[in-house]
Amino acid sequence: MIKVMKFGGGCLKGPESFFQTREIIKGEKSRTIIVVSAVSGVTDKLVESIAMALSSEKHVPLQIRILRELHQKLCEDTVKDAARGRTLMLAINKRLAKLERLLYGIAYTQEISDYLRADIVSYGERFTAFLLAAVLEDGGIPAMAVEADKAGMITDDNPNNATMIAARVKKELRESLMETLEKGTVPVLTGFLGRSRHGRVTTFGRNGSDYSAAVAAFAVDAGRLEIWKEVDGFMTADPRMVKTAMRIARLSYYEAAELSYFGAKVLHPRTVEPLQAKGTPIFIRNINNPKKGTTEIVQRGFETADVIKSVTC
Repeated sequence: MIKVMKFGGGCLKGPESFFQTREIIKGEKSRTIIVVSAVSGVTDKLVESIAMALSSEKHVPLQIRILRELHQKLCEDTVKDAARGRTLMLAINKRLAKLERLLYGIAYTQEISDYLRADIVSYGERFTAFLLAAVLEDGGIPAMAVEADKAGMITDDNPNNATMIAARVKKELRESLMETLEKGTVPVLTGFLGRSRHGRVTTFGRNGSDYSAAVAAFAVDAGRLEIWKEVDGFMTADPRMVKTAMRIARLSYYEAAELSYFGAKVLHPRTVEPLQAKGTPIFIRNINNPKKGTTEIVQRGFETADVIKSVTC
């Protein structure tokens, strides 16, 4: 069986989080594909960098330096092999150089298209994929960063709320991921982004890495999808507002999508779409409570004695 595991930014916010994620992956016996979000706070920094570049070109070097120092520090704190650390930073610096050119382009032209915005905000996931792959390798797990736009995550032409093209993904993304798996290597796939039919970078919207993971699971006919967060799955209400909120053990695809659409931030609303036809189960799992903090999402949910299963807004 192939399993797809997606780790959100909250699971990848510091050295201990990366080590914790590595231990979870190390314990897997199935062939595994990893999908990652940007490190916590990085996407917001990239959005800010666009606004700063539009205001003045003088802000660009600072924005790039902040991103470089953040990932350099993570590299130093998580990758012990010096040669592997240098290779990692070469990959990140190569992408930072391109990002810098894009930001200067915005500053000089005082314009930004939707496609250019999508390209810029995709860099957080790129940095994370290379970083986590290096951390896995440093722990003895063969791994390789895979950038989704280059690996066959083909979408329609909507730059900021794209949808996969099923036939292209089933062929191109599948071939890329299976080739890596067959080498005995764990693919660490960038979430959130893809490539349009015309070769432009597209994104799946905020928190779109959940959808990316579902598309990857669809492409390789995975037996299950696990979405790792910092929460105990879906709750009966927002626990920040309702202290007595409880975890929901099981939801149907429809229930999970509806709750997400109307405000529950546990899951991207479109995550269930690629997996409904085959009935692939989705598990929301808590990285801080892996044995108990889980919601299972399947074709059919179940009725509860309380009638109302959850409240969101």
